[in-house]
Amino acid sequence: MKRYSIDSPDRLKAAAPLMKQQKGVWAVNNLAIAWSATARQGKPEAFTAYIEMGRSATLYRISQGVPLIMGEMFLGAARKFVKDLKEVPVT
Repeated sequence: MKRYSIDSPDRLKAAAPLMKQQKGVWAVNNLAIAWSATARQGKPEAFTAYIEMGRSATLYRISQGVPLIMGEMFLGAARKFVKDLKEVPVT
């Protein structure tokens, strides 16, 4: 399994069309808006999001140190999307 870090709200928003379900699109867009607002206030590290890929692709966000699933992504589209992302070690 591999993990790819999403480093900005714009990049997170670009992942919204790749979500399998509408509630995942909603969750991604809401987090991107909140992240963008906090970044403008000088706190760009306030949010953390990543994609975990194996036989499926799942988008997570970290809330108070706990990973929360935002939704599953279409695997083929996610593979293309992560080519520009930084791979981080799975702990």
